[in-house]
Amino acid sequence: MNNLSLIERSRILELSQESLFEESEDASSCRDYLKTRGVSKKIVKDFGIGYVPRRVSHFLNDRLILPVRYIDGELAYLTTRKFRDMSSNRGHWHESFDKSIFFFCHPDAYKAAYDKKLAIVVEGQFDCISVAALGHINTFSILGSNFSKKQMMLLFSMFKNVILFFDNDEAGRISSDKVFDLFFKEKLYKKGFSLSKWPKYEAKDPDDMCRNKNADIAKEYLDSTISKILGEINVRRNIKASVFDF
Repeated sequence: MNNLSLIERSRILELSQESLFEESEDASSCRDYLKTRGVSKKIVKDFGIGYVPRRVSHFLNDRLILPVRYIDGELAYLTTRKFRDMSSNRGHWHESFDKSIFFFCHPDAYKAAYDKKLAIVVEGQFDCISVAALGHINTFSILGSNFSKKQMMLLFSMFKNVILFFDNDEAGRISSDKVFDLFFKEKLYKKGFSLSKWPKYEAKDPDDMCRNKNADIAKEYLDSTISKILGEINVRRNIKASVFDF
């Protein structure tokens, strides 16, 4: 089991959050990396991102720290990535936990999704960060490409509308299809819930889509697309229900 004690986990996160903003070459390199990913200082602090310097005698040294939290915002587990060398398993390491019942998200994501009656679901952590940075903190990363039944039922237990904004590749399309199959199998459409898929877009994933555009243009694109999807949902709900509605 790759797990830290509660005290060690909390201490690592606390110290890494401080270390990220220290005046050192290591920390500066990490901040530069985050800038290339379009991550601002505010978003770093909002998500509680940290960095363990290379000088530290710990197996997580020279890693970016990305915390996974419980619904109430309390720290649950640590995930990490070795941003200088992503060749080995994309540089990821995380504690052992059941990813089928957790999301990576902004600490206020659940409240925001409840207020908006909408959850946006993406695959990767930086997809989530990029979309949230443009004003949509009601975004949830499934920590991979497998959106589990437990994750789906958790979101629909709190929110009526879910939008899938998966990667623009074959794996993303297959994953979307599986989620829709499960949605219909559970007959959630008959209970007033709505599952929608993001329209085809010209980028490899949501993170790239957000970073490859001017921030204002990217935000306008996100806002308008979400508004259009919600409009289509309202139209469907006003039409006499049939087995084909979702």
